[in-house]
Amino acid sequence: NVLTSIIKNSKVAVSSLISLYTEDALEFGKNYEFGVSDRTITLSKTYTVIGKPLYDEVSNIRNKIAAGEIKVPENEEELQAYLQSL
Repeated sequence: NVLTSIIKNSKVAVSSLISLYTEDALEFGKNYEFGVSDRTITLSKTYTVIGKPLYDEVSNIRNKIAAGEIKVPENEEELQAYLQSL
């Protein structure tokens, strides 16, 4: 079983886009990406279900993704290449 619990903090994305718009810097038609590095996606603090040690381990991985130390595959091709490298 896999238990996932994330929080999508859309306020970060909306605030960022509004700021770009008010600064006349919003590029219409452009895809903007938000994720763990800007804290748009965060982990729920569910220690009671998975335990603090596992939560801390997952948090560490999340921090490495945000810092660019771990690259998450963006498409099927990258995923397959990653899986073959294991």
